[in-house]
Amino acid sequence: MARQDEILRAAISVLAKKGFQHTKIRDIAKAAGVADGTIYLYFKNKDELLVRLFEEVMQRVLGILRKALEKVTEPEEKLRCFLHTHLHMVEEEPEIASIISVVLRQSTTFLTEYENTLFVEYLRLLQDILQEGVDAGVFHSGVDPIITGRALFGAVDELALAWLMSRQKSSLEHTSSVVADMVLNGLCQSLERPA
Repeated sequence: MARQDEILRAAISVLAKKGFQHTKIRDIAKAAGVADGTIYLYFKNKDELLVRLFEEVMQRVLGILRKALEKVTEPEEKLRCFLHTHLHMVEEEPEIASIISVVLRQSTTFLTEYENTLFVEYLRLLQDILQEGVDAGVFHSGVDPIITGRALFGAVDELALAWLMSRQKSSLEHTSSVVADMVLNGLCQSLERPA
């Protein structure tokens, strides 16, 4: 397993720099310090390696999000925490963020054949926060957690992508606050609004 982990770590770096289409198995093997054939002892091809890499990364992302959310009780703060934690991970680990936001979309196999249950778990975390807010009467009763959750992911993913592509990296902490304020202003019930 140690060798497989070394290969996956090397793959993160190489794929983040070169992209999926321009990365060859030999590039990953060289970065991992193994022979080309060694890669095939663990992975059938580059697509399978990318899927395994995604699964490892998403397990970690889900763990970090769940741990951050354990400390928060109110739906508004949970949503703020979720957005902040996601964007903080992008800033702290840009190579991994690049794999999720850029490289995965370059693999036709990943996009068309892979059953992405871990992404469904990610969305469910977000949807559960939204549903909790609706149930508590904090968010508008008309909020659809499934549609809103996907829309929020789209917004955060686009912000991560823009940050990754930017030459001058500003802090994503401010970005997460701006997005959270904007979203919560739209989701939260207002006492001043007529019923």
